Amino acid sequence: MGRKLSLVTPTLYTHNGATESLGGAEKYTRDLAFLCRDLGFETTIRQFGLAPWERLFEGMPVRAYPWNGDQRDCVERLMKPDLDAADHVIYITIGSQMVYKPNSIVINHGIWFDNPNFTRQFGIDVAEQHALPALEQTAAFVTVDLSFLEYCRCVIPHANNNKMIYIPNYVDTDLFRPGERPADDMIEILFPRRYAEPRGIYLMQEIVPDLLQKYPHVRFNFALDKTGLIGEWEAWLRGQTHWERITYHHYPMDTMPEAYRQADIVVIPSIWAEGTSLAALEAMACGKALVCTNVGGLANLILPNFNGKIVNPTAGAVRSALEEYVNSGQERRIHGENARRVAEQSFSKKRWDRQWTEIIYSVFGRS
Repeated sequence: MGRKLSLVTPTLYTHNGATESLGGAEKYTRDLAFLCRDLGFETTIRQFGLAPWERLFEGMPVRAYPWNGDQRDCVERLMKPDLDAADHVIYITIGSQMVYKPNSIVINHGIWFDNPNFTRQFGIDVAEQHALPALEQTAAFVTVDLSFLEYCRCVIPHANNNKMIYIPNYVDTDLFRPGERPADDMIEILFPRRYAEPRGIYLMQEIVPDLLQKYPHVRFNFALDKTGLIGEWEAWLRGQTHWERITYHHYPMDTMPEAYRQADIVVIPSIWAEGTSLAALEAMACGKALVCTNVGGLANLILPNFNGKIVNPTAGAVRSALEEYVNSGQERRIHGENARRVAEQSFSKKRWDRQWTEIIYSVFGRS
């Protein structure tokens, strides 16, 4: 059996090919590609680009195809000759195509259509135009959270079958692990998220000023990516009375473990479009008290008042949960220790590797 495998993803590099993108989907793409290579497949990553270009990512070919905003056209027309020539294909998302190579694998990374500005019909269209074709045409449909799986079961009559497979996201518990927190009298709250409305940045901007005013021993650290909106963030920061207790950094991926270790509390205040957040899992593995909203797959990670707090996606609910942790060092410690245990037992990268290896071999064969 052939061993040439194509992995289709919107981005690993930015569209111009200049730099690697640093989001969760890109990390997932990278790690899955490495696993496929380790299993003996000749793996090529195929993504969207402003123009055709080719790169090597740690020795692995990455090829871009011209993208004019039409993802489906890019995958189904421009990539098609190369996908037809491949022995096997894994699609990183269901959102980029409606036609799939037979005997392929597709992944969905959570519900992204729960934006309050979207209509009810939009969610139904996602099921009919994206989830249903993926379910019918591929050999395996992987979902990273249970909320999307249950949604499909509600709106697609035959979705309750063994083709849909739940593989939650993962964390490298050897890399992300508890460590010594620098000793001082401050309580640090970390926001390790993109600067984007769905990730709760505006919710945080609403509650941070009051918390800093009320608690002189609290500070915030925002681990933000580099986006075109960073000027908006800096303008907000300059207007804060207690700006000296707000820091932000653009952490390279390999330095994020230290950012978690320096924190006392980690907040994941997603508003919509969330799966099983890699940031939440990394915080758990580092043994941190965690405040999450009950959006998407976050509820699959948190056992309430055991390894974190899970609340409604409102400023008031997030603020109250943060205050409870600020006022209870014992609760922070116990929940953080439990979070580490849950990460090790249920969400380790070793577990993820085993599950993916089993699916890849069952669909594509061993040799």
